[in-house]
Amino acid sequence: MSSLLRRPALRLTIVAFVVLTIQATLCVDLKPFGVTADLMLLGATASGVVAGSQKGALGGFVFGIMFDLYLQTPFGISPLVYGLAGFMAGYVQTLTIDPTWYLSMVTVALSSAAGVGGLALVSQFISLEGRIPADLVRDALAIGTINGLIAPLVMPVQRWCFGIKRAIV
Repeated sequence: MSSLLRRPALRLTIVAFVVLTIQATLCVDLKPFGVTADLMLLGATASGVVAGSQKGALGGFVFGIMFDLYLQTPFGISPLVYGLAGFMAGYVQTLTIDPTWYLSMVTVALSSAAGVGGLALVSQFISLEGRIPADLVRDALAIGTINGLIAPLVMPVQRWCFGIKRAIV
């Protein structure tokens, strides 16, 4: 039983379920900057920043699947976009020479903003919405800012999910 709980996929699923519960209850009523925070996208991008691009894609896929089980959109949009956002966050994080906490925040913010744009693009591609919303840039910037500010609180949880011990320097 103990070895089962050490698997990243199971830990990610448990954390994604808790985050989805918070997303579906608390975040619906709280709208900083006039938009609903996307904590599921935050979990995907924080996975990439903490564990690298491949595990970020895994984290994004798990968070996307959980979110798609809740949403009423065609199944598969969120895992696709969140997986790409997690991969991008991990890849950008590897490009930095000495990543610090504030660069991690910026990486999460930029990857989250790109994820919002990616969701709009994929929705447009499958003609889920008639056209790209006019306030897409405002929403992407707001969600990116919110996720970037909350990122230092989420990254230790993602480290636990992947079993990463943080080196104390």
